[in-house]
Amino acid sequence: MVRPRPIERVDGIFDAAERSFLAAGLSRTTMSTIARRAGVSEATLYYYFASKEALFLWTLVRAWDPNVALPATLPVDAPDGQSVDAVFGAARRGVVDYPRLAEAVRRPTPADRDGELRRLLAESFDSLTRHRRWIDLAHAAVRADTERAPRWMSETVGGPDNLWVKYFAARPEFAVDPWDAAVLVDVNLHYFARLRPARLGPPTAAQRATVVGTLARALVGA
Repeated sequence: MVRPRPIERVDGIFDAAERSFLAAGLSRTTMSTIARRAGVSEATLYYYFASKEALFLWTLVRAWDPNVALPATLPVDAPDGQSVDAVFGAARRGVVDYPRLAEAVRRPTPADRDGELRRLLAESFDSLTRHRRWIDLAHAAVRADTERAPRWMSETVGGPDNLWVKYFAARPEFAVDPWDAAVLVDVNLHYFARLRPARLGPPTAAQRATVVGTLARALVGA
């Protein structure tokens, strides 16, 4: 049924849910914990969300795009086409939003090889900065899940679907080991675009240019 819902209450629930999932992951977070943090009853949470998993997935959706609104009919279930396992799979693979990198993997090396590398590094940096909250939530949920954590730990960064591994494997003229290069890129980009900004604020244009330029020079000169 369609029911009215104060915007402030929904925002408060999402804020409490995000903090709870970041602190304890999905498996160890309870609806009662989120309710206490939000200052509402557990029944109120179920008034809005059909399950903890639905609340987690909608929290991820809002972390990706804060302008997304809940459907009019309450309680809401998981967003269409999404499941916890699908989200965890995306988090393990580091799949965020790298259309140019995905395209570059499939095409021959261009004449401006070094320029291409800089543009791809910049795209990855910007995507990690833009989707930092989504990645943090997905990773926190995975790490705290006793069933999925071992799989995530074995596949993340250098996993089989890592686009940077595929990119450097398709560019032998860089004379770098694809796995080593992918780890160098992933570790540095995740730190400077995602982890450091969580403590010190968004990166400046100058900091972005420095990270991209330093990584490009290291890889070209390897």
